[in-house]
Amino acid sequence: MSGEKKVEKKKISPSFIIAVVVIIVLLAALVYYATLPPKVEVVPTIVPTTIVQTALRTETLPGTTIVRTEVVTSLITTSSPSYTKTIPPTPISGGTLKVVEAYEPPGIDPATDFTAAGWAIIKNIYDTLVEFDWKEKKVVPELAESWTISPDGLKYTFKLRKNVVFSNGNPFNAEVMAYSLRRALLMKQSPVYLLGPLTPDGIKVIDEYTLELTLTTKSGAFLQLLASPIASAVDPLTVEAHGGVVPGQPNEWMNSHAIGTGPFMLKEWVKGDRIVLERNPRYWGPKPYLDRVIIFYRPEPLTRVLMIKGGEVDVAQIDLDRIEDVKGTEGIVIERIGPTFGVGVIQFNTVKYPTNDTRIRKAIVHAINYDEIIKTVLKGYGIRFQGPIPKGMPGYDESIEPYQYDPELSKKLLAEAGYPEGKGLPSITFMYPLDFPGGALVAQAIQADLAKVGITLDLLGATRSTFTALTNLPLTDPKRPELRGMFWTPDYFFEDGYTFMVGSDWTIIRTGYNNTQVRQWTDAAAIEIDPAKKFELYSKITKQVKEDVPYIWLVQVEAFVVRRYEVQGLYFDPVLTPGFHWQTVWLAP
Repeated sequence: MSGEKKVEKKKISPSFIIAVVVIIVLLAALVYYATLPPKVEVVPTIVPTTIVQTALRTETLPGTTIVRTEVVTSLITTSSPSYTKTIPPTPISGGTLKVVEAYEPPGIDPATDFTAAGWAIIKNIYDTLVEFDWKEKKVVPELAESWTISPDGLKYTFKLRKNVVFSNGNPFNAEVMAYSLRRALLMKQSPVYLLGPLTPDGIKVIDEYTLELTLTTKSGAFLQLLASPIASAVDPLTVEAHGGVVPGQPNEWMNSHAIGTGPFMLKEWVKGDRIVLERNPRYWGPKPYLDRVIIFYRPEPLTRVLMIKGGEVDVAQIDLDRIEDVKGTEGIVIERIGPTFGVGVIQFNTVKYPTNDTRIRKAIVHAINYDEIIKTVLKGYGIRFQGPIPKGMPGYDESIEPYQYDPELSKKLLAEAGYPEGKGLPSITFMYPLDFPGGALVAQAIQADLAKVGITLDLLGATRSTFTALTNLPLTDPKRPELRGMFWTPDYFFEDGYTFMVGSDWTIIRTGYNNTQVRQWTDAAAIEIDPAKKFELYSKITKQVKEDVPYIWLVQVEAFVVRRYEVQGLYFDPVLTPGFHWQTVWLAP
C-alpha cells in the first residue's frame, strides 16, 4: 500500500519488483496457533561453529625432507543441545507485547490512510461491517450480524449488531455506519476507490440496526471491499467535534487520533518513536489477551536486529539479508509461513523497440532461471506462479504452467526475430529502485541469465524520485526503460485486483499492452457471481496473457516472522503485514 497506489488510486498496490526482497521481509506473518493441546516448541541455543582441517593424504617430496599434507577444510557445527519450552494448552491473559517495525504510519484516519503501516493500526482500533477471514478465505460478519443481496446484485441489506459502543462509550447503530461511509466517500482520499460502485445516495438507513447499500453497478467483490479500513465505523460525535467532514479534504485531527469500536484503543503516539495500544474494555467481541501492545518504529535494519536479540522486543521486522544475524540466537524463533499473495513482477514496455516484439519478450522470459534466483537470492522465500493471479486464489488455474527456464528456446526465438545469438540486438534497460536493500542482487542475477543467451541488460538503479519520473514518461520516450519492476500486493481478496494489471486503462498507460479480448474478460469476471463462470474467465485471461507476454512473472513471495518463543496466537493477514491482528495474541510464560 505504497508507491503508485496513492497516485493511481486504482485497484491494487503497484510498487517495485525489487521490493520483493523487502516485502518478503515486511511480511512478518504467522499461522494461527491451535491452543487446545499443549505444544512444545524447540528453541535453538547459540550454536558455535568450528573450522576443521582433515588430512586426506601425506607424502614426502622427492629429494627433500618436506612433508606435504593435502587437507580438506570444512565448517563443523558443534553439537549444542536446544532447549524446549512447553506452551500452555490455553491462552493466558495479560502482559505487554513489544514489537519493532521499519515504517511509521503517516496517519491513522480510515478515510485517508493507504499504507500497510497505517492499516495495521486502524484494523486493531476500528471495525467494519464485515471482515475477511484469511485462514478460511471467506467474508465473515463483524459489525454486521448478517446480510442479504438482491437478485440483481445491486442492493445489500445489513442487519447490525446491537449493544456495540465506541471506546468512549458513544453508541453504534445504522446512522453511525451510514455517516462513516458517506464521510469516506465525500472526503475522496486515496483509498476511496475501495468503496467501489457505492455513492452517498446509495446509503439508506432502514431502522436503527438495518442499513441498505445500493450500488450503481454490480460488483463481485463488494463484500471484500467493505472489509477494507476505509469502510470502518467512526464516531460521528468525535469527528464533528474535531473538524467535521470537509469534502475533498483530510481531517488532520483524525489522522493522529482514534476512537473506534475495535479490540484496542490508541493510548499514545509519540511521533518518530512508538504507538501504544491498550485493550478496549468496552469491546463487544472476545476481549484481547494482551493488556497493551507497543510498536516501535526503527527504519535501520541493524537496530531491529539488535532489539530482538537483546530482548527489547518480542516480535521484529527483520530484513531478509539480516536473517543470518538472528539465526541461532537463544529464545528466538524464525518461523516460515508459506506463500502470501504478494507477487514480484517485471513490466515490459510493449510499445518501445525492441520489447515491442513478442518474440523478444518471450526470449527474455525463457532466459531467466527463476528457481535459482528464488533459491540463492531470495533464500528460498518464494514460489513460481503463472500470473497474473497468485496461487491460492480461486481463480488460479493449476493446469497452466509458468514460463519455464529454457535458454535454448530463448536463443531460437532471438534467431527467429533476426538476432542470432543476440547479434545486432540493442541493449535493454531494466530499472530498479536503489532504496531497496538487496534489489541489485536480483537485477544482477537476471542480467547474468540474459547475457548467457546474448541479451545485454543495462541495469538502472534509480532513486525513488527518478524512478517515478522515468515511469511517468511516455512509453515511446527514448529515456523510458524497456523493463520496469513492480511488487503487487492485495488490498482485498479478489482476483480482479490482479487482472487489473493486464486489462485496464492503467495497463495501457504503464505497458502499452491492450488486448481487447482480455479487457472484456477482465470486466466480465469482475462482476460475475457464478464461481464456475468466473474461473473460466480467469483461466482465459491467464492463457492469453501468457501468450502475449506483457510481464515477467518472477515470484510469489513467502513469509517468515522473527519472534521470541513466548509470542503465541499471531494471525496472518497479508494486507496488514508487517502488522498483525493483536486480538488473538498472547504471551506464554
